[in-house]
Amino acid sequence: MPEPWKTLWTKAHSPCPTVWTYARLADDLTAATCSQQRRQLFKKILQALNWPKGSVFFWPYCTHAGTSLQPRPDIFWSGVAELAPKYVLCFGEQALDVLCPQRPVNASAFTQGRIQVIVLPDPDQMLPDNRELKRSVWRTLTSIAEHDPEPFTQSSSSSY
Repeated sequence: MPEPWKTLWTKAHSPCPTVWTYARLADDLTAATCSQQRRQLFKKILQALNWPKGSVFFWPYCTHAGTSLQPRPDIFWSGVAELAPKYVLCFGEQALDVLCPQRPVNASAFTQGRIQVIVLPDPDQMLPDNRELKRSVWRTLTSIAEHDPEPFTQSSSSSY
């Protein structure tokens, strides 16, 4: 398994209720290319959600290929199969186009195999302070735990 997955995998715990991904996640896992704004956005979201440790695992679908990112949906879905989440939270159309090219048109959520894929805006669309999009994401995230509270009341380990 190539980087960044190899290093991340050492922090993985299965099952994990939610797997989160977005187009620039591989960048944000690397100090040289990371966006502090995106990292802070997700840190604040996770703190506000207050889900138990282990409820969220950030799993990229790209790797660095020189100066660009190379999509590897095969590695992404292989990891997801091992993590056995109930939900994959896909932030942004770019991620969705790569990971779920056969998805229903304009769907905000759909089932892929046994996994519920939740479609959310790209984090860069929420920055610097798009309150409307942030509220929409917040409503979606809190509704997941309201409709399926069991995975979010147990203790386990979040990785980002």
